[in-house]
Formats: sequence, C-alpha cells, structure tokens
Amino acid sequence: LESLSRRLGFQHPVATDDGSMATAYGVEGTPTYLVYDDTLTLRSRVASAEELESVLVPLLEQLTRSTAFADGASAP
Repeated sequence: LESLSRRLGFQHPVATDDGSMATAYGVEGTPTYLVYDDTLTLRSRVASAEELESVLVPLLEQLTRSTAFADGASAP
C-alpha cells in the first residue's frame, strides 16, 4: 500500500495492523483497507486488493481537493 501511495504521488499516512485494529473495526478478512478523512470519518472500506486502486485514486483525489479548498488553496 505504501508503494502504491508513493507511485500515485499521494503523501497521506499509511498504517498497517498487528490485529488489534482489525478486531476493533470488525475486519473479517484480508486485505481490508480503511480510509479516513482529516476529520477521522471513515470514507471507504475496501475488501480486496483488486479494487483498491480503482477506489482509492478517486477518493484520495476528492479528499485532497476538499482539504486544499478548505485551506483556501487551489486544488492540485
């Protein structure tokens, strides 16, 4: 996931789990990816590597634009 994020040019934090987060959030299989925005709202839950890029790219672009506009800057 970190290499995909770097390859796509995103600089968002990436976390991996030792199992405790999976238990806390009810994740039942791997891979499962949880994406949160800057208000810590769960924005997406992706349950397969195959759909990860197709879900993450538009979502991260949207979140990046939203953050930039909130700061008064233009979208990337």
